[in-house]
Amino acid sequence: MIKPQLETVQISDTQTSFKFFKREELVFEPYWHYHPEIELTFISQGRGTRMVGDSIESFQAGDLVLMGENLPHNYSTTDLNLPYTTCTAYVFQFNQAIFEAFPECKPFQALFSKASYGLKYLAPPAELLEQIKSFEQLSSLQQLVRLLNILDYLKDDTHYRQLSGITYQKNVHKHQNRVAKITQYILERVESPLSLGEISQFAGMTPNAFCSWFKKSLGFTFITYLNTLRVEKACHYLLETDWDISEIAFKVGYENITHFNRVFKNIKNTTPKVYRKNFYNN
Repeated sequence: MIKPQLETVQISDTQTSFKFFKREELVFEPYWHYHPEIELTFISQGRGTRMVGDSIESFQAGDLVLMGENLPHNYSTTDLNLPYTTCTAYVFQFNQAIFEAFPECKPFQALFSKASYGLKYLAPPAELLEQIKSFEQLSSLQQLVRLLNILDYLKDDTHYRQLSGITYQKNVHKHQNRVAKITQYILERVESPLSLGEISQFAGMTPNAFCSWFKKSLGFTFITYLNTLRVEKACHYLLETDWDISEIAFKVGYENITHFNRVFKNIKNTTPKVYRKNFYNN
């Protein structure tokens, strides 16, 4: 089982004031983690499930998200049976302190404060995305200037949506290590039967104590959390395969198609059949 981690971002090893890398993989394996650096992630290829704080959503090409410090997150595309092209992400990681010496950068602080909840940009212009994709071709000094330009645009962009309903700024180590351990356990078993008794035993609590702790820590119940993960995975299969809906329901842990349809509609406000049809008609 993958151990939950506080990710150490080795910015000093890059001989720059920030870290940038291009991540290209067949799939993004589940990796529920956090770090004190702010992170901007742009997905240019791939589909899957994005988790930011207590937000669980699908992601696809064009996804641009700014995440504040210590905000746990995870991008995953885990089924090796699907005909993926390479998943590609462009990632910037930096400490907001690097801008504090420059009065001209003071407006960035409001942006970083909002990012503590995670910001999903709804309509980033093609020019901005091209600036991100061509970033690695620049010299170190040019990259710094480009990063400033990107952040300058984002601070004025009002077309965004807050992702997480809670922040993780306080007591992150005490609180988040346990959340990460249990969340990782659920992520690895989202397509298998997973009972309240099993997860409570893993957490070392009684079922009642676990349910109370989970709701307080993540903002919703364990059942809601598990159902949301499974529905997002089902959406992935609905768009990436031609499998029957009953087959998808079984694949994501539901033995009863009627129950699956009801849960799906409660979360997505539409049926699996209409969800798939609307995607291909757009």
